[in-house]
Amino acid sequence: MHARHPYGFARAFALGCAVATLASVACSRRSDDALPPLSVVRLATQTWAASKFDATVAQILAKNALGATIELVEIDEYKQWPLIASGELDGCLENWPSGHAEDRKTYIETGRIEDGGPLGAAAKIGWYVPSYMVLGDPSLAAWGAYQDPKKAALFRTPETGEAGRILLGDPTWVSFENDIIRNLKLDLQVTYAGGEDPLLAELDRAYARRDPILMQLWIPHAALTKYDMTRVELPPNTPACYAKAMSGGVDCDYPSDALFKTFWPDLSQRAPRVYKLLRAISFTTREQVEFLTAISVNAKTIEQASQDWVDANSATWTPWVAP
Repeated sequence: MHARHPYGFARAFALGCAVATLASVACSRRSDDALPPLSVVRLATQTWAASKFDATVAQILAKNALGATIELVEIDEYKQWPLIASGELDGCLENWPSGHAEDRKTYIETGRIEDGGPLGAAAKIGWYVPSYMVLGDPSLAAWGAYQDPKKAALFRTPETGEAGRILLGDPTWVSFENDIIRNLKLDLQVTYAGGEDPLLAELDRAYARRDPILMQLWIPHAALTKYDMTRVELPPNTPACYAKAMSGGVDCDYPSDALFKTFWPDLSQRAPRVYKLLRAISFTTREQVEFLTAISVNAKTIEQASQDWVDANSATWTPWVAP
């Protein structure tokens, strides 16, 4: 939301850029000759709803206030980095630093990608169980309970056999669950729902039946407003713990994440007004939760909820689009 190496993808994309029609257009639009303005700015989004909200608000404001076009491109959060560095994508508004220390070293610290500053929302990945489970057994609120095969077995499924299940969303998201389970000797097995929507559908079904479920969720998320959930306490996060991430040594909680933006370094010259908007755009954790609640509880689409935010917050965004 472990670092999968993206360079093979980047090489394949570069080769395709020479021969494929769509990629050839992308290559030509990135020509450095006279630095012509971009007709379309391409923003990376990920599969979770908050990422799409950030970018959709930017898309609406660019169109209505600047007369500019932003195209949203859904892509694996790891694969976006080489494409932003090369200019095939122009940026991403929501990056979670906890899973991208190596990408920051490779791309930001070398100047290949611009750090676009904070998005504004504070975030944290964690493990959660319904509070009705903890009422029945308070020990389930801490990681030590899941070393006990009998307690972990409460969460087992046919897919996990004798081990308990911890359910995650998309396998491409930032995840250290397998390392945490192995290093803490927990009797658990990771399975994937396939994305945020099926993850929440599993939670809906379990909660309606008051069934056991252990899952990865994160702040900000509307599910934590909709349902009474208890965060499972893992060993405290420390810099020393996450220094072992690349070697599979994580045995602690996720860190708190200050979400940040990234941009292709030439974007400020090629689309200066859109760049100014994207640099300025920000959302509080509360704003993201309100948006996510509008989708999950009030059944609005991302586009409807984003437009509602724009309509209700002109005092906030007007300075973002000022000349």
